[in-house]
Amino acid sequence: MKRILTFVVIAAVLFASQVSYAFDAEGSLRKLGRGGANVLTCIFEVPKNVGEVNYELGPVAAVTYGFLKGLYKMGTRCVIGAYEIVTAPFPLSNNYAPIINDPEFLLSEKLF
Repeated sequence: MKRILTFVVIAAVLFASQVSYAFDAEGSLRKLGRGGANVLTCIFEVPKNVGEVNYELGPVAAVTYGFLKGLYKMGTRCVIGAYEIVTAPFPLSNNYAPIINDPEFLLSEKLF
């Protein structure tokens, strides 16, 4: 418990110390929110890709290729989301620009 509290305090201090450096607080908060959303919704990449491949190539491709494509994209979205959460206070990638653009937020386009 002491380790977790120490980690949270250090993270808060780092985040607060960077507010003046990263004056664009809206960009930082959007990056933090985008990272959290990507981590929480990454699981939906699997049914999304299965559905897309089913529509384009049929059910056999959906069960095989679509499922594997969804797993790959799920892992990518989860890792990039975690990266964006950790680096939210810092304007590392083109001044808070999203790394994933297809879509920036997974559930922002019609999924089902």
